[in-house]
Amino acid sequence: MKLLNVHNRHVGAGGSEVMFSSMTKLLRDRGHDVVEVQKDNADLRSPFQKLGAFGSAIYSPSAKREMAELLKRERPAAVHVHNLFPQFSVSILDACREAAIPVLFHVHDYKISCPTAQHLRNGQICTKCNGGREYFCAIHNCRGSWPMSVGYALRNMYARSSGKLVDGASLFLTCSGFVRDRLIENGFPAEKCRTLNNFIDMPPFAGRNGDGEYIAYVGRISPEKGIDVLLAATEKSKLPVKIAGDPKFMPGVVERAWKNVQFVGKLDRPATDRFLQ
Repeated sequence: MKLLNVHNRHVGAGGSEVMFSSMTKLLRDRGHDVVEVQKDNADLRSPFQKLGAFGSAIYSPSAKREMAELLKRERPAAVHVHNLFPQFSVSILDACREAAIPVLFHVHDYKISCPTAQHLRNGQICTKCNGGREYFCAIHNCRGSWPMSVGYALRNMYARSSGKLVDGASLFLTCSGFVRDRLIENGFPAEKCRTLNNFIDMPPFAGRNGDGEYIAYVGRISPEKGIDVLLAATEKSKLPVKIAGDPKFMPGVVERAWKNVQFVGKLDRPATDRFLQ
């Protein structure tokens, strides 16, 4: 079966980039023909390009034309979308619907229910944008930049109010049951929401004796990941923990960690395999 795997890459690889690559590899290993379609936010360097992304995030006629031509040329059985914003937008869903190609929309985070994708504000859980109130993102300047906050609010508002997101996706594939429940709370049809958990290729563990020497964390070191909860649990339990990742998003986290916590930095894949072993 031929599939289009579509993703607008964030600046700096994150979980959605890992899953995009992993899913492409998994499908190809199982005999499917996967065509990767990507745009990269790292390419938006000039003020003019960034200003253009403001409009394209809401609706991009050029992205729609590109997708229509690609669908006509490749004739896929389905399109698997990972991230639309800001360079694709819901316009490509229009192209898929007009070509009668089903769309699997992969929900890696809260981006389609919260403009900032985190449901957090000032370190606290925030659901103010629920129920079609995306304007709160602009009112509270949730991105810490008025132009970005307004742009994010308009992007989400149009995707929801136009119906293009819900009508354009055949299924929403959420990374957890919790995320699925948040979508349904926000008015997404339950019959279209399915859970497809994240996965990872683990290194071989042949030859390892015993139960291991430490608890391992691999991922982005940032507040929404619950790092402070992990550190508090470590202080109470006195268990050894090693944390792999770049701590730049949490200044001071290394200094305030319990003595049994070791930060090992950002690791490449071979080093990550050794770390997990």
